[in-house]
Amino acid sequence: MLKNIKLLITTMIFSMIFTGCTQSVYQVFDSKIYKDTFNNLFDSSKTYQDTLQYTQKADVINESNNVEAILNVTYLNPTSKDWDNSKIHSFVVGIYIVNTDESDYELTINNINKFKKTKINKDMNILGSIPMENKWAQYYLVQISKYDTKQVDKDNLTIKLSHATFRNTVTKFKTN
Repeated sequence: MLKNIKLLITTMIFSMIFTGCTQSVYQVFDSKIYKDTFNNLFDSSKTYQDTLQYTQKADVINESNNVEAILNVTYLNPTSKDWDNSKIHSFVVGIYIVNTDESDYELTINNINKFKKTKINKDMNILGSIPMENKWAQYYLVQISKYDTKQVDKDNLTIKLSHATFRNTVTKFKTN
């Protein structure tokens, strides 16, 4: 009898430890609620797969091979009918700067630095449409005319984050 009670208490303690340590943050993702736990790493929904396919991460590295900045880019046009626009390319761009000021960096698309860049607040719904979010990054909705980018390269979009003294970082997306 005492052995059964010890087994029951041990089982209850382990159950409380494992269930108490899981994180369950709810986020809205295309009008569905996903529980941000281990199971979300293997989300099989079509929307999640599409946005993940069009998301890239790149690092700005210094001379000592340390990360100075992190660039996260999600190309929105191919991921949803809401963003499919015949005149504008739309991106969610996250920039996390480690030790320097963001004004020391330049963001370009196909070597063009004149485009619409709107700061995204942390509570805006658009962050729910990207599969990976860096909590420390500043996010922007970046939009550029398709006409402008085709003058440089009609098939590719090259997003570059550059710094005067560090190595540049680049992400590339196909437009068709």
